[in-house]
Amino acid sequence: MGRNKERYIPAGYVPLAIDNPADVVVYTNNGADGKFSAICFAGKAVNATWYYLFKNEEAMLAQVAKTVNNRITRAAEVAKYKAERLAPTDIKEGDILYCSWGYDQTNVDFYKVKQVLGKNRVKIVAMNSQIVSQSLATDYVAPNVEIGGEMLKVVNGKQNSVRITSYANAYLWDGQPKYETQAGYGH
Repeated sequence: MGRNKERYIPAGYVPLAIDNPADVVVYTNNGADGKFSAICFAGKAVNATWYYLFKNEEAMLAQVAKTVNNRITRAAEVAKYKAERLAPTDIKEGDILYCSWGYDQTNVDFYKVKQVLGKNRVKIVAMNSQIVSQSLATDYVAPNVEIGGEMLKVVNGKQNSVRITSYANAYLWDGQPKYETQAGYGH
């Protein structure tokens, strides 16, 4: 079993009283020996966010205020992103999704929504594609029949998309054939 780590707080340091809506804890030496130093922790972190020596008390308090403001701003950004990502989706059962991906080539995959679960989860199944038209090095493909098993995915409500892999998101298909690099030209 691993042992519980504790925050390192230098000897003689005391908590600094600050207006703290951002869960920031600062310990300071209160200018002992004419030098101001402080160590800052954010949230439940064991490791210090910073541990600095300052020219004076004003510089120390400015750094504390900057850290608190940065934490408040970041928390608001995270909350906004999460709310947008978890927003209800327009995707419904029976919709076809597509994703286009590739490096030095373009691949297209299609998926059918089998079931919508709650506000932002879907079960999808992969579909193979059929070539609708061709030209030199280019195929235009459309979905054909379902293949494979169901996958549970989270829908990004802001973009109305489903993350398939780290490099591909699927979006609602508009019914138009999609461009794909022809076999033999990169596949």
